Amino acid sequence: MLPALFISTLFPINSINSIQSGQATEVAAKPVNFERTYVVGVKSHYKVNASIENEVREPAQGLLTYLPTEALIYYDFYTKVLKVEAGDATIRYYRPSVFETDDDGSDSGPVTTKIPLNVIVDLTMSPINEMLDMKEIASIKKPKGVTVPTPNNATLPLLHQAGASIGLLGGLFSQLQQIAAFIGGPGSGIDLKPELSLLPVSVGSTWEKTVGYEPQEIGNGSTKTAVKRLDVKYTYMGPVKYKGKSFLEIQGSIHLDSDLQKYFEDQYHASAEETHLKSLPIKLDETLHFYLDPKTKQTIYGIVDSTGGVSFNTTDYDQPLLQIKLKGHCDLKLVSKS
Repeated sequence: MLPALFISTLFPINSINSIQSGQATEVAAKPVNFERTYVVGVKSHYKVNASIENEVREPAQGLLTYLPTEALIYYDFYTKVLKVEAGDATIRYYRPSVFETDDDGSDSGPVTTKIPLNVIVDLTMSPINEMLDMKEIASIKKPKGVTVPTPNNATLPLLHQAGASIGLLGGLFSQLQQIAAFIGGPGSGIDLKPELSLLPVSVGSTWEKTVGYEPQEIGNGSTKTAVKRLDVKYTYMGPVKYKGKSFLEIQGSIHLDSDLQKYFEDQYHASAEETHLKSLPIKLDETLHFYLDPKTKQTIYGIVDSTGGVSFNTTDYDQPLLQIKLKGHCDLKLVSKS
């Protein structure tokens, strides 16, 4: 099962800052002004299909074989441009429901669940495709919370005595899953991506936008860990042919590689001797491809692929207590426009 996918629907991430302009690799190429053109009355229908594959094992307990689980998530969403003022557009966003198919490898086979959402919101979008405001029009039904495989607390008695809960690992991994598949509300999922560059770009130009917040090592020689922005680095690839048509391509990358041991100890005000935690490495490598209409800069296709995982290592065992491998995929397609 997946985390609550739409927890961030009412609280989208604003990342107007953190824009960095790179150097063009083709100096002769004419810079492109990436401003989205909105036209009042235009309706768009998109489909999103995503998958998350988890493989879990517990080497310290003698479970050396990875046990796979898979979840498929798919939904439709619709937008209509209501008004345009000074380049900013108000669009009505509607997502009626989401379907989730879970396969844990049991004899009963995959189980598909339809989750009614009735998400209807009016969004204010800037010309560079950033969400400026969100107004709820209809009530939003949030799916029930789901669990992520976590080790039994009984295997870490001293951690339990310290008043800590291994559930923190489940929460962090749930966030990692959401970012890995690029699913969430209209402000955090793939639906309205990518954010565009504030400055004109040439082929090879780069800029960064925030996609989430994860505990990460501070760096610069420090071993401390803190919650920091997790950014996607976009690169303008230039005009391309895709599926037989002409588009402008934007690629993106996300990279996370941290050891959360210190963060875990700080959260529970416990020492390494009390937690018996040796290390808690967490990783994510993600690539994104977006194909935009050369004229309007509207996204026609989006593709996301990622790999990552987490390992829970303690001083009580030579082998990891828990290891989870993660693989995510998501694709977005404009079905119709009128």
